[in-house]
Amino acid sequence: MKKPGWLSYRVISGGPVHAVEETEAEVIIVTAFSPLASTEVTMELAGDRLLIQGKSPCASPAPGTDADHPEGSYDMRIRSAVLPCAVDLTRARVMRQNDMVRITLPKKARGHLKRISG
Repeated sequence: MKKPGWLSYRVISGGPVHAVEETEAEVIIVTAFSPLASTEVTMELAGDRLLIQGKSPCASPAPGTDADHPEGSYDMRIRSAVLPCAVDLTRARVMRQNDMVRITLPKKARGHLKRISG
């Protein structure tokens, strides 16, 4: 039985993403979160790795939870991708089509080197 106020998750590690593309200004990541139609997608940077989580309410409660309260049960899918460069996660754009998710991450601007002669 689930304790009041607790959420239960059924975590399904989905492994790597489907594709990582790099343009001059952006990094584009394409992955799937099937069969999560109403997925909430969150992202987190961990060094040079992007962790992508998709969370959706369960149609059936996770094992070991209270079947009378399925509103607190979630399926969570996790994907990860190694990024080829530094990105600005605050300006990320996420587009979903069916169970595919396309994440566009602008690259961080590189500083210019200043030559000092003496």
